[in-house]
Amino acid sequence: MSIALDILAGRSPRGKGQKDLEKQTQRLEKDVNKIVNDYHLGFNNSIQTFSGIVTDVTDAQKRVNQLKRDLLEARHFEQLLRTRREGLSRLWTKTIEYKEMNRLLTQM
Repeated sequence: MSIALDILAGRSPRGKGQKDLEKQTQRLEKDVNKIVNDYHLGFNNSIQTFSGIVTDVTDAQKRVNQLKRDLLEARHFEQLLRTRREGLSRLWTKTIEYKEMNRLLTQM
């Protein structure tokens, strides 16, 4: 960086500073490429893992929402069955009353 500043400020002979800057640039490019190559596989694996986790979470959310809908539907059916059971219970009681009334009328 100091070489680039020297060249821009005019404090370094043009040829020498230019060559030093090019060497520094090549070295930096080489180092950056090495770092990218060293960490690319791990980064790529991390991205794939993250993508899989996002997919799994999305699927879990869908299943939870479906379970909520199923639970609401089951509660609705439970209420319907309870209402029908109460109606059947009343009918059963009425049937017993009518049978008893019929028996008493038959005895008279």
